[in-house]
Amino acid sequence: MDSKSFRRNIGMVVFCIFLNTLGKLIAAGLKLPIWLDVVGTCVAAYFTGPLGAVISGAAGNLLFSMLTGGKWTYMIVNASIGILFYVCVRRGYLDKSDTAVMSSFLLGIIAVILSTPLNLYFNAGKSGNFWGDVFFDMMEWYGAGRAICSLGAEAVIDIVDKPVCVLIAYILIRVILKYRGIRWERYDDIIRALVLFALVLALLAQSFVMDVHAAEVGNELKERNFDENYVETIYDSRSGMPYSEANSIAETADGYIWIGGYAGLTKYNGKEFEFINGITGVYALMTDSRGRLWISTNDSGVVVYENGAFYNFTVEDGLPANSARALVEAPDGSIYVGTTGSLCRIWVEDGKLSDITVITNGAEYAVSLTMYGEKLIGAANSGNLFVLENDKLLYKVEPHLDNTYYTCVSVVDGHLLVGTSESHVEELQIFRNMSVTSRRIELGGFINIRDIRACGDGRVWICADNGIGYLKDDQERNWSFYTQHYDGFDASILDIHEDYEGNIWFASQRCGIMKLSKGRFSDLFSLSGINPVSVNVVCEHEGSYYCGTDSGLVIVKEGRYGRLENEISEMLRGVRVRSIMKDSNGTMWFCTYGKNGLMSVNKKGYINSINSHKRATDDRFRCMIELKDGTLAVGTADGINFVDDDHVIGTLTQDDGLENSQILSLCEGADGTVYATTDGAGIYTIKNGKIVKNISIADGLTTDVVLRLVPYADGFFVVTDNSLCYMKDDAVTHLDSFPYYDNFDILIDKNNAYVLTSAGIYMVDAHKLRTNSIETYKLFNYTDGLTQSITINAWNFIDKDGRIFFCGNKGVSCFKPEEVLDVSRDYKFGISVGLSDGTAIAEEDGVYTIPPNVKNFTVKASIRKYSLSDVKTKFFIDGINDGVKAVSSYEVEPIQVTNLKHGTYPVHIQILNEEGTKILQEHEYVLRKEAHVWENAWYLMYLFAVGIWVISFTVWIGLTLVNTFRRRRQLEMLRRELENKVNIQTEEIRTQAEKMEVFQWEVIEGMASLIESRDGNTGDHVKNVSKYVSIIAQEMLHMRLYSNVVTPKYVDIITKVSPLHDVGKIKISDVILNKPGKFTPEEYEIMKNHAAFGGMIVEDILGNNATPEMKQIAKDVAYYHHEKWDGSGYPEGKAGCDIPLAARIMAVADVFDALVSKRVYKEAFEIEKAFDIIKEEAGKHFDAEIVRVFLKKKELIINEIKTAPHANKS
Repeated sequence: MDSKSFRRNIGMVVFCIFLNTLGKLIAAGLKLPIWLDVVGTCVAAYFTGPLGAVISGAAGNLLFSMLTGGKWTYMIVNASIGILFYVCVRRGYLDKSDTAVMSSFLLGIIAVILSTPLNLYFNAGKSGNFWGDVFFDMMEWYGAGRAICSLGAEAVIDIVDKPVCVLIAYILIRVILKYRGIRWERYDDIIRALVLFALVLALLAQSFVMDVHAAEVGNELKERNFDENYVETIYDSRSGMPYSEANSIAETADGYIWIGGYAGLTKYNGKEFEFINGITGVYALMTDSRGRLWISTNDSGVVVYENGAFYNFTVEDGLPANSARALVEAPDGSIYVGTTGSLCRIWVEDGKLSDITVITNGAEYAVSLTMYGEKLIGAANSGNLFVLENDKLLYKVEPHLDNTYYTCVSVVDGHLLVGTSESHVEELQIFRNMSVTSRRIELGGFINIRDIRACGDGRVWICADNGIGYLKDDQERNWSFYTQHYDGFDASILDIHEDYEGNIWFASQRCGIMKLSKGRFSDLFSLSGINPVSVNVVCEHEGSYYCGTDSGLVIVKEGRYGRLENEISEMLRGVRVRSIMKDSNGTMWFCTYGKNGLMSVNKKGYINSINSHKRATDDRFRCMIELKDGTLAVGTADGINFVDDDHVIGTLTQDDGLENSQILSLCEGADGTVYATTDGAGIYTIKNGKIVKNISIADGLTTDVVLRLVPYADGFFVVTDNSLCYMKDDAVTHLDSFPYYDNFDILIDKNNAYVLTSAGIYMVDAHKLRTNSIETYKLFNYTDGLTQSITINAWNFIDKDGRIFFCGNKGVSCFKPEEVLDVSRDYKFGISVGLSDGTAIAEEDGVYTIPPNVKNFTVKASIRKYSLSDVKTKFFIDGINDGVKAVSSYEVEPIQVTNLKHGTYPVHIQILNEEGTKILQEHEYVLRKEAHVWENAWYLMYLFAVGIWVISFTVWIGLTLVNTFRRRRQLEMLRRELENKVNIQTEEIRTQAEKMEVFQWEVIEGMASLIESRDGNTGDHVKNVSKYVSIIAQEMLHMRLYSNVVTPKYVDIITKVSPLHDVGKIKISDVILNKPGKFTPEEYEIMKNHAAFGGMIVEDILGNNATPEMKQIAKDVAYYHHEKWDGSGYPEGKAGCDIPLAARIMAVADVFDALVSKRVYKEAFEIEKAFDIIKEEAGKHFDAEIVRVFLKKKELIINEIKTAPHANKS
């Protein structure tokens, strides 16, 4: 290579390195689905050969790695592509369109094979190309192994990249060749083919932007009707709260209840408590007009919660002290903070403290703050009140009584109420002239008032260190105070809050928190401060409720709280009271167990008692009714008694046909028939004091245990211990349309039947119950405020106002079925989205965005509903669980989502009417599952294009290969036909040649024998020498001596040409040849010339058909066979290994045959003597190695001599 070509190649390699680096930088920068890093390698391979291709491929990758920090090891791939491309060029694969395209595809496959192991080792299987890595993630997502993912990811890049690179390279090659003035005829064809199969992919950018908004929850509070039927619920560490103490309660606009205590901050949604980490020592909570939650702490300053983030401000930000006690919002939106130091006023915007004013003019250590118009009123720790306007102290107010402190302040309907450390509240009026008037409101035993809060029920609730109560005023603003008793919640009550539903919350430093919720049930015992006890009967008398228990009589006065006592309750103390009734004369009757038996008290207060000593069947009285004739029918544990004018006038026992005398209830029919239900014998029918019939299972009852008969229409509802029935004319029908089985009693009011059961109270249409055609019903239970279990086989009643009084395991409850509870309000709720590892997905602009790699997550409905009234609720995600049924809001379950496809999914929370047919309120949220890159349309189009490319190329290759194989078969058939013809002709020629060769060697051998016969020898010498030469050569081949020379072919040639060793004697005179004696020196010199003559004429004898190898061996045999190992031979005096091998073999064979053969000048030697002479001359005349071989075959040679014609037998 001249210097000009060298410089040109160097420049080309540098140019190609630049091409590779630039191409890969462009592909990486634009995120193309190709590498573009072997264009230069292909160009270098074409112009500079494999070395230039390797250098440009490796150096280009190395330079790119240095520039970008990539892996330099991939230069192995680029270098290999360069070598393979060069091989394709040299073999002409690029001279045709089909092989050129196949070659480019093959380069892509080889690149995949080479790159995949490197990807697995250096890059966890990924290729580093955006498009390939996306394919890797897709396959791994669907469960493919890492090696398969890596192979596929590399393939989708390389099978496109390499044809594109080859196409670009060919364009560049064409430009360069044209510049150099060289024309390549096949260029256009190849470029058309490459353009046909190389894909130029357009990358489509598409984003899916959906403008979605979650519906805003209204904050309007509607008017509510309230009564005494509040139901308390206490929360502490035993019921899910993280701790059992609380200092303050607040509510944010989203409906969450926030609970602050020294242990920290907790958020509650009506179902779950969530402890907030990082905030401790919470003293007071407040929400401002912008919905922000303000948190004053005992030692960490003030914390603001806004848009899901907490912002903390301390003395480092300008607060007078880190211990804050009170918070209130000023009309301009700023916040007054009462610290243990001075009062301050702060402005916070976007989580940053924008301004702060410290007020040092006497308003120190505020423990309670409130705005009174433009004035700020505060209670200080010193016990005084201070009044500020425009942050300036107007005056201080001291308590009107000695040893009394002001503890809290509140504004109620424009009136300033101030709590004190004693058992009263003061109503203050502050006038412009700074005078103050006070009106004292006694609270009867309450100590240290902690909070005063006006609520939507028209009451002003007050909490103190020792209890809870409320104030109510009349039209003349006269306040009345009512004490409320709640077992387990009566100490250190610090804060009051009313939520958006009207529930009243209380925070206790010792008891946790308590919620009062409006319900349909009132617990008379709880409201009256009476300890819970199971009740058997309740009966109204003169405005009081007589409640019979297993331990006596409890009397509760309506409108008055507390247990009443009278002479009857004293008499029945400790006595089991099973039933109470007031007859038509106003006499009160009591069924008891024991000596009192059946007691009565008339209007005049006269008390009478009937027991077994007065003819009663038993002292255990259970039930009674007043018959139409004024007689009482009374059931006992052992029969029935008929009583008139305080005397027993008749009885029925087992002797009278009562097989089961345990009477559970009694009832009278329209015709005066008495029906007695029993504990195992069904129903007895009694007329005129006699048993006339027993109604049992055989008559249609579902069981013989019958609890109650309730008259309705022209028959009776029958309450058995496992179902409801209806009886008419002693015929019983099972009411199997009623949905429950464990029923206790039925009360009828207007058109409704109220069935008291172990599950609560069912309200059904009485007529539909009678006709066994119930389609709808309403169940009232704990969700409506029922706080106790209904007593089985107890005696209950409905008063004139439709209120149901029933017995329970904790006392007596009053149920108001017509009570209107406001369930039409806009409830506040939302959703939360959590991943399987506990990570929460935050809401952004109403959208919950799920990352694409998330397979499992949970969507929870947070229905911030705290009242007892339940609502039908549907919670579903479009396209996931659309068909979900409406359930109780307490039964809404989280939605577990698995393998969700990308897209936008509306999440619905619907509030429906009781029938579940009408949507009353609906909120819609947006769940957006981000797409994997491979799920986007543009990437799918890319994969589709690659797939079309692969399929098209595969089909094209298949068709090409089919055509190629078909042509090859045709050519193969033609070749075989020609080959057969050639073989036939060749065989004929070979046969003729063999015949000619045999003839030729016969002529040569005959001529050699003729020459030998001139000196008086027979022709046997030629044949014998040929045998000995063959024996020696065969053994040397066997022993692998001179294996690089002695081959089967060599053995054959030396055997054939050995007869020509003395062919030179043809030029020696017969006189010398046939001389019988010893040669003279002159004659010997002439005789020695025969070797030289033989070497010259042997080629002529063999002719042109002999191979060069044969001619050389024949010449060596003829010319050198008289040379000796020690160099004393002729014609050249060669010695040792300088003597050709064929001549050394010939020397041994020639001399041995001469020794054992008779000549004109000597007799034949004995065979053993000849072997000894040969052996003696080893290393002198002969090559010792060849002598060793010759002697090794001694037996074979002797056998040949003895069996030969004219042999020497000695």
